[in-house]
Amino acid sequence: MIYYNRKGQPIADTLEWAKLIEDLNYKIVKQEYIGDYWISTVWLGLDHSFGHGAPLIFETMVFSKEETEEVRILNRVRKFRKEFDQVRYTTEQEALAGHHELVEKYRQI
Repeated sequence: MIYYNRKGQPIADTLEWAKLIEDLNYKIVKQEYIGDYWISTVWLGLDHSFGHGAPLIFETMVFSKEETEEVRILNRVRKFRKEFDQVRYTTEQEALAGHHELVEKYRQI
């Protein structure tokens, strides 16, 4: 099984996971701006350990506050936020603790 709900329980099929991942109230664990950074912790539901250890189903990423990175995709220029950090977790509790650690780290910068 590669899909898990926020409690770490297996999800039966891709359709159930797809419904959950589209629900922003379910997907977003915590997001906030700290100075020039946007820190976002979300439930991924898809196991990013890919069979190497405990399932990694949550992720915290740190981005620039503004969209500054320009990327050409199919002859169009799109702007993205620059990425600074990324950490993945097994449980929601670990994800919240990790989010807090990154908030403290980026407050100091």
